[in-house]
Amino acid sequence: MKNLKSLLVALLVAAGIIGFSSCDVTNISDVVLQMTVDFDPIFEDKMVPDSSIDLTDLNDYETYRDNKEDIEDAQILHFNYRIDEIKTENNMDIDSIVFESVNFYMILTTANGDRIPGQRYKLGEFKNLHVSDYYKTAKHIIEVPSELGNLISEQIKSTPYFVFVTEYSGLVGENVDNRFDYIKSHMDMVLRIKTK
Repeated sequence: MKNLKSLLVALLVAAGIIGFSSCDVTNISDVVLQMTVDFDPIFEDKMVPDSSIDLTDLNDYETYRDNKEDIEDAQILHFNYRIDEIKTENNMDIDSIVFESVNFYMILTTANGDRIPGQRYKLGEFKNLHVSDYYKTAKHIIEVPSELGNLISEQIKSTPYFVFVTEYSGLVGENVDNRFDYIKSHMDMVLRIKTK
């Protein structure tokens, strides 16, 4: 009789485990994904102040393509920034190149590149940016305020196309060389995407 009770208890436990493991888990509503968007703008043969731009289509990223119909929220977490190469017309030393400011903007566009009126977001401004601090060294430089992140999130859900603008000011100091043969920089923007 004792063996029969033990067998019955074991069968009930096994049935409970099987029943629990076969429960429908499709009710889990939110899936959170992280995606890194890369920008490689080139500022070439220009005087500062001026800007470089990089055109972006989120459809180039598999994570976005696979989930774009189900996106509920897209939050910008931060940016990393580095300068890979820089050369002024008269070969200024990197340690002496300091921008009064560098500004970053995100401008949403249509599929054919037309800017959407009123959709220009200033993501950050950095005063007295010493090039040597960012030369071939990626640094985390922006945490986007949540209210701005929410505005951008709404737009990313409606259009995957945007222009990323890096706006360089003039240089700090006297006898500076304002003409650049090139500034090659790299930025990555980390997005957190929530899908339904």
